Amino acid sequence: MKKHLILVVVLFGSTLFASQEIANEQGCMECHAIYGAKLAPGFMGASKHALATANPKEYLVNIIKEGSSGTRRKFIDQVMPAYEHLDAKTIEELADWILSLSSIKKR
Repeated sequence: MKKHLILVVVLFGSTLFASQEIANEQGCMECHAIYGAKLAPGFMGASKHALATANPKEYLVNIIKEGSSGTRRKFIDQVMPAYEHLDAKTIEELADWILSLSSIKKR
């Protein structure tokens, strides 16, 4: 049982780390921070915002793929570009990573 649990933690953790690396590589961290806001909402806040929707993952997948503007009052003038060049698996990994941040306690 412990071996399976460790394997799940290692695999899940490596996926989350890989997703953060994708966010770095794609330039997401230029506008977003994990904690708090920069030019755009922080990923933790975006996660909590998405969780208030009917389908949080679909909500984030659509924003990542199609872009967004004017949906958050504080960032009304900011435009998030579409990342439609990313494949569906990568977009879903990013969405899962963002959603996973809602359970992390702010430092």
